[in-house]
Amino acid sequence: MAKHPSILIVGVGVFGRLLAAELLRTTDADLVLAARRAPDAFADELGAPERVSTTTVDLTDPPSLARAARDRVAVACTAGPFRAFPVELPLVAVRAGAHWLDIGDDRDWVISHLRDEDLDDAAHASAVNVMPGLSTVPSLSGALARIARAGLPTASRSRVTLCIGNRNAKGPGAIRSALDGGFRDPIAVDLPPPFGRRPAYLGRSADADLLREDLGLEAEFRVALEWRAAGMLMSGLGPIWSRLDAGRRSALGQALSAASRPFGWFGMSAGCLLVEVWDDRGRVVGLAALGDQRIAIVPCAIALERILTGGLGTPGVVHPVRWLSGATWLEEIARRDIRVLERSPAGTRPARRPVR
Repeated sequence: MAKHPSILIVGVGVFGRLLAAELLRTTDADLVLAARRAPDAFADELGAPERVSTTTVDLTDPPSLARAARDRVAVACTAGPFRAFPVELPLVAVRAGAHWLDIGDDRDWVISHLRDEDLDDAAHASAVNVMPGLSTVPSLSGALARIARAGLPTASRSRVTLCIGNRNAKGPGAIRSALDGGFRDPIAVDLPPPFGRRPAYLGRSADADLLREDLGLEAEFRVALEWRAAGMLMSGLGPIWSRLDAGRRSALGQALSAASRPFGWFGMSAGCLLVEVWDDRGRVVGLAALGDQRIAIVPCAIALERILTGGLGTPGVVHPVRWLSGATWLEEIARRDIRVLERSPAGTRPARRPVR
């Protein structure tokens, strides 16, 4: 019997479990779930014990990752916050002969690896890919920005707004990443139904750099929460957060995650990513992607599918967006029940513009 390819998923929080479930549904790969303590219970939760096993990996200890990455087709990192990890982790996976993919949205993490020529050379030598930033931002946001920019070639600035439904699970890593990013200077943003007008807080992501370099767009990134009080709380914690060391940030992230669970029974489980571009005459084109919490792992799942089928292309470090055309991005995310709506002065309608 032929041996199935094996993928190591490091991080078994909310996003790790979502990615594992997606890959079980869309690929024939065997999955190895890894965390500091072997997450045995999650293998049973996923309902495919014959395809799922567990191991231990400590991402603060690169040799631990090197041992676990051997004989794996790919390493997919869904842990966080990424700024807390050693920068050499992708290189460790590459030297073990595995592709590296992550859902990092931290600006410094994504940009530093995209610009690392030594990492690119090593990936070429090992005939594998390094793909940082395969999440809602900057991957999906960058794809939508390209499609919107094609509809308004004179655009010069953009705004990326991520709105999170209150029923979406909020793991400690996601909370720490959000607080690391800012949560300051709120403005009102008009999101598509069912979200409506919400305060959106300024944050940090790689979009500001990538959209400027790739499309000539000045960009800002904002986060909106369905429950307004949660946004006010996160914003108020900003000055305190900036004075905490790593240990206290970890403890506070755990406490906030636990405190949010009782409130997670209320509100929406949907999420929304709105990307808008403007020109100097005030004309605007926007694209909104609406879906459930899987939206955060869909770019990574698509990339892993392509790696398994040999359809990704040349080895090396890969830009979070450029490996698919705009039309293919729309097709792939629609296949996963994520709706994309186009907003323009003419109204709101399903996005259908092919961009290559």
